[in-house]
Amino acid sequence: MYLDVRRVIWSLIAGVVLARWPMLRTPRRGILEKVLTQIDAAAKDFHTLQAAFVWDQFTKVVQDTDTSKGSVYFQREGGGIKMSADITDPPPRPSFRRWRGQDV
Repeated sequence: MYLDVRRVIWSLIAGVVLARWPMLRTPRRGILEKVLTQIDAAAKDFHTLQAAFVWDQFTKVVQDTDTSKGSVYFQREGGGIKMSADITDPPPRPSFRRWRGQDV
């Protein structure tokens, strides 16, 4: 009796899979094209972007990781894109350069 119930269950599973097989194999090309068209339409009105970032820089020689956090900005103007990054953590250190005996 146990083997018969097992066969019936496996037969039902196989029947369902075989009945749905054509639908599973048919790609939904229309959906992808629709989404890509929507992205292209939205891109026309897209002019600025701002995002927070965490940047880990690993130096293998000394097994050290430096982590920087901040914001990055993008702006589209005409045919070009402007970009700016503002690193807030760690706080920026003042740096002075000497050139011909003067601070620059």
